Amino acid sequence: MLPIKKIYVDSRHRTPDSIDTSNFKIELPYSVQLPDNTVFFVTDVSIPHVFQLIEKDINDRIYYTFTATRRDNPIIIYYISTYITLPPGNYTGSTLASSIQSLMNANLEHSYFNITFNVSWQDSSFSIIASCSGTNSRFKFLTDDEITSDEYRNFFNKEFDPSYVKSANDILKIHTPTKLFMDGEVFTSDFITTQPIYNIYITSPNLGSFDTISPFSNNVIKKVPINVPYGYMIVDQNSSPNDYLNCSRQTLRTIEFHLKDSRGRYINLHGMNVSFSIVFNKFNMNE
Repeated sequence: MLPIKKIYVDSRHRTPDSIDTSNFKIELPYSVQLPDNTVFFVTDVSIPHVFQLIEKDINDRIYYTFTATRRDNPIIIYYISTYITLPPGNYTGSTLASSIQSLMNANLEHSYFNITFNVSWQDSSFSIIASCSGTNSRFKFLTDDEITSDEYRNFFNKEFDPSYVKSANDILKIHTPTKLFMDGEVFTSDFITTQPIYNIYITSPNLGSFDTISPFSNNVIKKVPINVPYGYMIVDQNSSPNDYLNCSRQTLRTIEFHLKDSRGRYINLHGMNVSFSIVFNKFNMNE
C-alpha cells in the first residue's frame, strides 16, 4: 500500500528560500517513504501565460557586425561588432521591426559612422527585412555560435558572458551564419512568430529517477504545450497510465520544481503562481 496517493503543488505555498514561481520548493508536512515499484505522473497543470516575446536579460539582445567609414573621415574603413537591447514586452511584427531599426540607428557606439540601417516587416512572408546604406557599409546579424567565437567575442564589453548571450536569435531565426550584406543587398529572416515559447518543461532535481532525456536536463517530469494566447491560463489535464516515471525507494520531504523553456532557461512568470498534481501508483517494474 502506498503511503500517499497524490500531492497538490501550488507555488503560493513555496518555501521562503524559493527563488520565484518558476524556481521553487515545497515542504511536505511529514516525510514520505515510497516503496518499491512506485511510479508517478503529473497532471492538472495550470500555468498563466504571462511570459512576453522579449524578456529582460533572457532574450533581449540582438548582436550584429558592420563595416563603415566615419563621417569625418571617409578614407578608413572600421570594423565594429556590437549589440542592441530591446525593451521587454510583446510586439507585433511591425513594432518589432521598427524597434530594431530605431535602436540600431541610435546605437551610440556608431552614431558617428556613415551607415544607416533599414528594417521592415513583411506581412506576406512573416519575416524581417534588413539592409544598410552608406559608403563602404556592410552588416550582418550574428548567430549564438558566432557571438561566442574568438573572432567576435573580443568586441564585446567585459560584462559579456559567452555562456549566456541573452540573444533574440530564437525569435528572429538567426541560426545560420550569413555573409556581410553590402549597400543595396537585403537580409531576409526565416518565418517569425510572436509566440516565444512552444512548450514549458517542468523539471525536478529530487523527484524521479532521472530517466528522461532532453537537450538541457535528465529530470523533466512534465512537458506542457502552450495552447492558449498571452493573458490566458494554460491548462493541461492530460494523463496516461503508461506515461509514468519511476520514484521507487525515494524519501520525500522537500521537493524542488523548475519551469523552463526548450533552451533550459527559467520562464519569467512575473510573480504569477502555478499549480499541478503529482499522482502516485504501484507498478511492477519486472513485468
